[in-house]
Order: sequence, then C-alpha cells, then structure tokens
Amino acid sequence: MTGITGPHQTILVTSKADIEQFGKIINKEDIDTCFWHMPISQKDKLYAISIHNSKHIVNLIEKSEILVVNFVGLDLIDKVRKCSKLHGEHIDKIKQLDFVCKEGNHTEIPILKDACAFIECKVIEIKKFSDYTLFITKIINSSKEYDNKRLFYLGNDKYTTTKDL
Repeated sequence: MTGITGPHQTILVTSKADIEQFGKIINKEDIDTCFWHMPISQKDKLYAISIHNSKHIVNLIEKSEILVVNFVGLDLIDKVRKCSKLHGEHIDKIKQLDFVCKEGNHTEIPILKDACAFIECKVIEIKKFSDYTLFITKIINSSKEYDNKRLFYLGNDKYTTTKDL
C-alpha cells in the first residue's frame, strides 16, 4: 500500500511499562519504527499511530497507555533500518542500537536526544485490527528540537528525504 499512499514520514515510537518476563516483573523500555501516523484533531490535540501487532512495543503501549512520537532525520537512517528489523521482547533495542535518550518532560517515557521533534502522548482509545493496532492519543507535550531533513519511508526498506526547493 505504501506504493500508493507513500512516502510516509518515519517516526520512532518509544514506550515503557512493567511487564512479566521469565517469571519476574521488570520495567521494560522499547523503541520501534512507525510509518502510519497523523494528527487527527488540532483543537483537541489528538494524534493517531498504527503499529503492527507483531511488534513488542504494542504490548508496552497497551499496558502503560503512554508513548512518545520521535520525529527523526536522515542522519538516523542506519539506526532506523536496524530498529525495524529487531524485536524488543528479549533485547534492549535502545541500548543495543546506541540511542541516546532523555526522560520525558511530562512522562517517564524516553525521548531521543537526536529527534528533530517529539510529542508526548496519553492513549485515549485503542482499536485492534487483524494486523495492526490503532492508538488514538492526546498530546500532553511537544517540542521541535532542531531542523533537519526528515526521513520518509518508501517501502521495501527504501527511504528518502525532503528536497530543498
């Protein structure tokens, strides 16, 4: 479908929650790519993201009901590619991929220090589909950190960026 509707701006979503792993309760952070997202209400400050159900971060977002949308630039393309191929259930993708994070301003969710911009969100509605989960969120806080050429996904592990006019 990306060939028809794309390219899509690439974001990295971060979340964390207490989960049971190997019989113990641990606080788990995860980061994953997302290509289907959009603002849905400016007045109500709502933002929607859709993530494939196979991604571990879906479980964390469902439990914590909090996430951060990190808008990334072309400079992070190698980490984005690797991030999309790893599963966060049994590894720490943030650490393994050397992402540098800071704690959220209004949440405890990690924010990428290298993000061009970010929005901290509280989930207000979850809609499950056969292959994806749609999270409708209320924006708690947002910040534009710096200007950079944004990363866009073309499909089939191909990316592009914006062109200066």
